[in-house]
Amino acid sequence: MRPSPFRPVEEWKAALMILPDAAFFELMRSVFGNIKTPFNKQTLLDELAGFLNRKDIQETIAAYIDSGDRKIIAAIAVLGEPLPGELESFFGGELSYAELHSQLLNLEERFIVYRFKDDQVSRLALNPALEGALKPFALDMTALFPSAQASKKETARIRGKPVRLSDTMLAAVFAFIYDQGNLFKAEGRLRKKVLEEGKRVFPGIKLEALLGSLQVLGLIRLDDDGASRVDEEKLSAFAGLSAEERRIYLAAALTAYFEEPEKTNSWLKRPLVQALAKVMHGFTHTLEKGVLYPRSTLIRLFPLLFKSLAVQPRTQESFIHHVLRALEISGLLEEHGQSYIRTEFAENDGENGKPRVAIDSTFSLILYPEIALADALDLARFCSVREAGTAPRFELTRLSAVRGFDRGISVETMCALLTRLSGFAPDQSLAWTLGDWEKRYHEVSFHRGLVLTLSEERRYLAETAELSSLIAGTLAPGVYLIQDEDQEAAFETLGRAGVDIIARPLAASKAKGEAKFPPPYPPAASKFRGDFSLKGKYGKALSGPDAGESPPRSDGGNGAEKLKERFRSLLSGMNLSKEEKEELSARIERRLILTGSQLTDASVKYERLEARGLDYAGKQAVAKQAITLKSFVELKWSSGGKNEQGLGIPQALEKNGGESILVLRTAGISGTEDEGRAGEIRIPLAKISLIRRIKKSIFGT
Repeated sequence: MRPSPFRPVEEWKAALMILPDAAFFELMRSVFGNIKTPFNKQTLLDELAGFLNRKDIQETIAAYIDSGDRKIIAAIAVLGEPLPGELESFFGGELSYAELHSQLLNLEERFIVYRFKDDQVSRLALNPALEGALKPFALDMTALFPSAQASKKETARIRGKPVRLSDTMLAAVFAFIYDQGNLFKAEGRLRKKVLEEGKRVFPGIKLEALLGSLQVLGLIRLDDDGASRVDEEKLSAFAGLSAEERRIYLAAALTAYFEEPEKTNSWLKRPLVQALAKVMHGFTHTLEKGVLYPRSTLIRLFPLLFKSLAVQPRTQESFIHHVLRALEISGLLEEHGQSYIRTEFAENDGENGKPRVAIDSTFSLILYPEIALADALDLARFCSVREAGTAPRFELTRLSAVRGFDRGISVETMCALLTRLSGFAPDQSLAWTLGDWEKRYHEVSFHRGLVLTLSEERRYLAETAELSSLIAGTLAPGVYLIQDEDQEAAFETLGRAGVDIIARPLAASKAKGEAKFPPPYPPAASKFRGDFSLKGKYGKALSGPDAGESPPRSDGGNGAEKLKERFRSLLSGMNLSKEEKEELSARIERRLILTGSQLTDASVKYERLEARGLDYAGKQAVAKQAITLKSFVELKWSSGGKNEQGLGIPQALEKNGGESILVLRTAGISGTEDEGRAGEIRIPLAKISLIRRIKKSIFGT
């Protein structure tokens, strides 16, 4: 359950108590009009809390809340008292700095939002004195995370679509790796032959990215001599994960690879991959099955996940793009137009009694989707992959069988596995061929340590000039020592002599000096699961008597408009100056007026915030005021036939002939090459179509 988004009322009062006197009393006068002296801040705060606690006032405040307010209220609640910068990032791409600042200031003036200091850092919070009015909006996620229920037809289509990186596809990838031997060039790039063959066998997969992610996971490693090999111990641990966790770790590794393709060291990447796995687990379990989520909804979810799981936030647009791409490739998400849907897949345990392999010819195997990954990998160790579609096709060849023999897999073991997975004993010709290959395998073999053994009928090979020149010594009858640097030359010499099967069994133990480490793939499950819902159902995030309540309904603004019209009518009958009426009218439009007494007893201080078009004197006045207060201004102007807009702090008004020039220190001009970069520009005041001063927060930030 999420913690309450409301602090104690006394903490809200404390935040108001430390305001500068000018700001504090301006707030009080906006509610109570002229305040009697002597002033007592604590008494005024108690009266304000009582005023806001009135049922009619809370109903008015709730009626005034529009769609923009709902989003900010819900965001402050779900982000957990965010820094202003966190809120800006959350609404990045939807609200500009000026728009967000303006809305926040309006919410502060309406007592909905306040700021407090936490370790000298300003944070945003919701007013606990208005908890009754704000709680439904604070706990309603529909405004922040829109989604749509997928139709039955869409759901059926997505369920019927094969997972891109299914267990059978992963096994096919490892069969390919075993077949290729050394994958990489000396500088670490994939060999051209590997890439070309990979495109043929895996037409729908970016093989370079997938192999890079397997390196990141430590499933492929480079030996000291630069040769690549599969780490069988880690592969066994990986295969032991659930199907979902395997895809989560694949997505995490793909993301790490996309971020830095040139850095694939598994030990350096392990902390990042494990942290990302937790984030991705929380991400996928937050999404409902059968629901379509726009990209914007998913992007907004990531900051919450990072914060909830205490993982260093990574919210750059490029990073989130990599995450979504990795989730799609790994089969956890399916793209559907401009939206995504969570993929549903079943766990394959291989225990349903049905055949998992079809032997469609003597040496050809078709892998069914129901096969368990561990079984599929056992096949990959002594089979070659020929096709990698929905149902990959493996083939038992002389070379692939020799690979299996090198790994200590006997013909008896191969036949037993094929019988169990297909339900039928292998064809007699297959069993005979495998037996012949195994017999020939033991006739000529290399042993690690560069020892060559020749059976009695093959010892004549040692007497040939080409091979005898490579023999460093005879250890025993038929046992010969070959220097390390001559191993490949000896292997090629035997091949030219007509020996087409040569045993080179792999080492059974780990490399000398390799340390034991904790399991590389700890459970990805995170505490985030169940703490949060994108459903938008008010009761989901609650427990107790509030559970099951409906989210707040909108009346399309009719209630707010009726209130404003009533206050406009009251204002029209009041005997006030033009400036006073303009100021009170602006307060009505900004939804600051909650009762008629705020008009009749108002203490009016006229303040002009914007000027437009041909109002030259007004633009000049707003600019001078902004220069004095060092306030931001929002500008719109024409330049070279183009309409420009930007945000900055005016530095000066300079005269150039008969023209006034506004010197603006910018915060980046949207729609131009300078967007996001600060600089200083000069704009003729006459060219400005809008200048709007952005007031500072009531709380001084």
